[in-house]
Amino acid sequence: MEAETLDQSADRKSQLLLAGIAINVLLLLAFCWPSLRLLGAVYNNVDSYSHGFLVPIVSAYATYELWISSRRDSFSASWLGIPILLLGILILIVGYWYYIALFISLFRGGFILSIGILFCVVGCYVVCGGLATLRVFAFPIVYFFFAIPFPSSFTQILTTKLRTLVSVISEQVFGMLGMLVYREGNILHFTTASLGVDDACSGIQSFWMLIAASVLIAYVKRTGRFETILICILAIPISIFMNTIRIVATGLLVLWFGAHFAEGWRHELCGWFAFVGGLGMVTGLACLFTHETEQISAVQPVVPGPILGVPTRKKLILMLMVAAMLSVGTIANITVTDHYALADVVESDTERKLLVEFPDNIGSHRGVEDIELTSDLQEILRPNDYLMRIYESDSSDAIELRIMYWEARNFIRQPGDPVPLTGVSVHHPDECFPAWGYTKVEEFASDIKLESIPAESVALRLFRKSGRDEFVIFWFRKEDENMPNVRYNPVKLFSLLRQSWNEPASSNVKPQYLVAVIVKSSKSHDLAKSVALEFVEEIAPILPEFGIN
Repeated sequence: MEAETLDQSADRKSQLLLAGIAINVLLLLAFCWPSLRLLGAVYNNVDSYSHGFLVPIVSAYATYELWISSRRDSFSASWLGIPILLLGILILIVGYWYYIALFISLFRGGFILSIGILFCVVGCYVVCGGLATLRVFAFPIVYFFFAIPFPSSFTQILTTKLRTLVSVISEQVFGMLGMLVYREGNILHFTTASLGVDDACSGIQSFWMLIAASVLIAYVKRTGRFETILICILAIPISIFMNTIRIVATGLLVLWFGAHFAEGWRHELCGWFAFVGGLGMVTGLACLFTHETEQISAVQPVVPGPILGVPTRKKLILMLMVAAMLSVGTIANITVTDHYALADVVESDTERKLLVEFPDNIGSHRGVEDIELTSDLQEILRPNDYLMRIYESDSSDAIELRIMYWEARNFIRQPGDPVPLTGVSVHHPDECFPAWGYTKVEEFASDIKLESIPAESVALRLFRKSGRDEFVIFWFRKEDENMPNVRYNPVKLFSLLRQSWNEPASSNVKPQYLVAVIVKSSKSHDLAKSVALEFVEEIAPILPEFGIN
């Protein structure tokens, strides 16, 4: 009779433990849902991270596979998981608040929130099985890193480096094939055509995907630790090599059959062939490094312990604490969302004139030609309004005026409506012009302040390309330019968050714009600078009518 009573008590505890785990899983999903929606927006809009949808699936399956084949009686619930989980919850709450309140970029928000999710997952592992679970489930935990979208500052540097490297190598390959080619920055000029190596052609997408696939293949093939690291390292030159083959193949197709092979589905098909080829090479390496005996021993079944372990008071208390923490976190997310949902929606500036109405005659200069953005640049920049016009004068060099304008985004950031990537990206000329094949002349590079211009600083640059000099005066306003840099200052961050609670940042968001005055100098540089500055002073009083203020 006593034995039956003990069995019934154990069964009740097992049922409570099972119910606690189920409830905590649901609470974890509810708490992380705003962050998951944000990450989904990144994966859906950025090709470089499109594989992010598959990473959690792979990690979940690997966790299940390792769970059923491990000796679970070696796992023991641990209090150490509570502070780890608490840290993850705090990162997610503050990161979500930071994203909604201060209008940070989608990349930075995704990076912070994904780090918080990782801490929450690791904390749950440790709560359920102690530190021993980190060793057993090392692969699914480490593999989650491939789902983290790194800040755009990091990815832009990597993309630029890859694009330049691929351009240089492709130039050498074309030369080895006996073809005449001249490279300007990331543009390859042939005798009959030119081929530009843009961000998509840099190989950044296949770079991340191939490394992620390398780790997965090494895990499936059960290669050793050293071999796995070696495969991941070799995946980098393999990715560069296959992307170079892609550029060379595209160049040959363009020269043989026409420029339409550098765009559309044909161009995408070349990219997929390059990725599949790299994947085949990585798979071959994994098979080479895998021994048959290792494969057999790796899949030998292990006698597992009970699926939930022995139900104890400690486990039940831990489940209750986790449920309470996740509940508080979910309530905090809902509170932040509801508070900022009451903020005033940004209204579009309907009073401004369209740039098509910009005067044709500016002082002694007259507009002679309007330039249209290409469809590719339209897709990348997506301005609400723009002007690219050539002005000429009898007494000076021709001037190109570029103005681009983006309306203040009319939105409220909510978990069900994450901010999409609009393509808006205002860059400094030091980033844009070198990518187009220009070289900056350092002795003429400076930043100044003009009383007639609202920008804090105006960039003066001289760029050189194919013996032609272009003097550039450039200024812009970004959506978040008035936001202090709080990336490495937690005190300032919390101060801004507290301030935003009373005065939501959405009511202060302004339109974005950029203005560039370019003089193609054929005479002295000082004269080109003088002409450009004079032209800026002439258009300054006109710009506020068009929303540039």
